[in-house]
Amino acid sequence: MRDIYANASRVITWIGRPDSFSGLAFDTLERFAADDGTLDGSATYQKILDIAEERRAAIKLLTERSYFERVWVIQELVVAKRATIFCGSLSIAFEKFYLAVERMTGSGFYPLSAATMNITYLGDWRSYYLEMATPGRREEREEMLGLSLFMDSRDRKATNLRDKIYSLRAIAYEDLASGIRVDYSHDNSVERVYTDFTKLVLKICPDLRILSAVIGRHRANTTLLLPSWVPDWSQPKYGGGILNRY
Repeated sequence: MRDIYANASRVITWIGRPDSFSGLAFDTLERFAADDGTLDGSATYQKILDIAEERRAAIKLLTERSYFERVWVIQELVVAKRATIFCGSLSIAFEKFYLAVERMTGSGFYPLSAATMNITYLGDWRSYYLEMATPGRREEREEMLGLSLFMDSRDRKATNLRDKIYSLRAIAYEDLASGIRVDYSHDNSVERVYTDFTKLVLKICPDLRILSAVIGRHRANTTLLLPSWVPDWSQPKYGGGILNRY
């Protein structure tokens, strides 16, 4: 699937039918994506104060659509040469979408939220993936497309809990990706997938940062029977996400 998306001339992402606020949301995105002479879009913010609340409500409805919560969408947007977001007949290039969200939050027009972070992460991962072949940035790529990739995407949803690992294999850095064996057989349980992934990370990483992904309160909210040293990737971060080096 990664090869299909990567070799397509353009990936068209349809996030659903428009609602009565969608037109205003796309207009707001286009305004913030345009160069207004500032880095954070603050000049644009000053120009739309008259209906700022309506625009914020429209952006909230758009960015909180379920499409952006799914773990599988990461792959299709990250590897695409060109990606375009469609909502009904409304459309915007993903690069402009990402830039607009960055400027909306940077200017204070729109607050940082789980929804805006989902989009920001997509844009960041896309930049690192597309620059994968750039010499001299291996350590930086391994940081962003390694354990941090799995940590920062654990709030996203997957119907099959094994996909919290499998869906990210295609964009993870080489050493990590090559060690993930995709197996949907009945014998390969979610617990086994998470445990094997943890063993893989412990084997190839020179530190114990993956232990930072183990969150105690997960034990009270899960049906999975995992060793104490294995993170439960089916559970959200609960505001955590800092990877400490030991």
